[in-house]
Amino acid sequence: MQRAVVSKGFQSIYDNINKSVCYLNIKNCDFGIGYNQAILNINLSPENKICIETRAFHFIKELLQEIKKRLPDNLEFFKKLKLFSPAQCLNQINTPFSDLPFINIFLNQTDFILVGTQWDKLVTVTWKMYLNEKELHDSHQFWPKVYNYQDAGGNYAFRELAGFVLKILSLPSSNAVVERVFSIMNTVKTKARNRINTKMLDALLRIKCTFISTNKCCTTFSPSKLMYDKFNSEIMYKCVNNVNTVNNVIDEELLTDELVDIVNEISLPDFYD
Repeated sequence: MQRAVVSKGFQSIYDNINKSVCYLNIKNCDFGIGYNQAILNINLSPENKICIETRAFHFIKELLQEIKKRLPDNLEFFKKLKLFSPAQCLNQINTPFSDLPFINIFLNQTDFILVGTQWDKLVTVTWKMYLNEKELHDSHQFWPKVYNYQDAGGNYAFRELAGFVLKILSLPSSNAVVERVFSIMNTVKTKARNRINTKMLDALLRIKCTFISTNKCCTTFSPSKLMYDKFNSEIMYKCVNNVNTVNNVIDEELLTDELVDIVNEISLPDFYD
């Protein structure tokens, strides 16, 4: 895109993605050092070079337009999520509670005073005494600790505030996240495999999504002591004796299979458009 558009920042680029006049001429486009070096090492006629650059230009342009479609309409709200980072919310000059995103959607007005008070009191706690450096710099580790924090009287001092923030942080920013989960689900549960009940499917999806989001692998994962304690014979070899319970489990599995079949038949991009 033209420098005058790019230099004004993200919002300027976002507003002008669909305007052809805001794009550079193909001859003036910079396709990167890798492309330039590759062109020098191969023999291409001027016509073929122009053809390649034209196709690359249209591909990048279409890619920008597709990315814009997947960005949420209420982008301003999601840009405010940075206010929940420990660096921002623990700043002595923190943002007023009324400026936080989604408070009118996920909070009842009767809870405004309580949650607002907790937000203001957040900076009064010396969190370095309770949290390590990693937890003080990672929102996804910081807020669960705040949720379970207890004051001297044994009261959960920030439970309502932390519950509200965790709910917001778990929101998918676009349907691409949802599509990705459905894709993972389709690789986990298929007709060729044994039936997996809903609880097992949910557990497998959580594990796979966690590994993907944290860029980890099962080969380097180290289970915690709590995991070992819960991984016992009572859980592994639990027997369902009640006939009604067995029937309910079977019905649930059949329903899940039907839902998976329906999802497999849906073209997700068309479904969300």
